[in-house]
Amino acid sequence: MLTVTVRYAGLTRNKAGLKEEKWRLEDDSSLEHLIDLIAKKYNWDQEEKKQNIIVYNHQGVSREEWAGYILRDQDLVQVLSPVAGG
Repeated sequence: MLTVTVRYAGLTRNKAGLKEEKWRLEDDSSLEHLIDLIAKKYNWDQEEKKQNIIVYNHQGVSREEWAGYILRDQDLVQVLSPVAGG
């Protein structure tokens, strides 16, 4: 088992109702698997899931790459909502 810290910012923080939480996952879990679990827990629809920006250990990761990132114990994942202005 491994423990990953997930931090939320922007609208994702509002929806989660917290700034940070720890996730316990099976070894060899992918970033994509974690994002799927978060989306299910917080009832994100597919559009919300696609729009969020994911930062893995301080490096931005495109959606196409999520499946290729295998999580390790003590990793940090940040989930950011896109910012719009006007």
